[in-house]
Amino acid sequence: QQTSIPTGKVGVKADDAQFEHILCDLGKDLTGRMEMVAKQHHVTPNTLLQTAWGLLLQKYNGSDDAVFGGVVSGRPADISGIENMVGLFINTIPIRIRSGVDD
Repeated sequence: QQTSIPTGKVGVKADDAQFEHILCDLGKDLTGRMEMVAKQHHVTPNTLLQTAWGLLLQKYNGSDDAVFGGVVSGRPADISGIENMVGLFINTIPIRIRSGVDD
């Protein structure tokens, strides 16, 4: 099934909903603890946040599997003349977060 984001209103699709933009400062203490947990598990803090987002999507969708897009950047060195090219060189890749028991 398609992963969706709830609107909080019955009968309103996410495409038609109006969302707020909220900026949240995690603070030095929480950021430090997140970095410590990331190091303990040999992942980046970004991986922790992506996992949390995936778990939130799972909860909203009543599923143990969620897929969403993650933006990555990079200039492949193997392309001739890449250092002279102008552009963003970004891609959106699928990120899958699964929880529960493996089959």
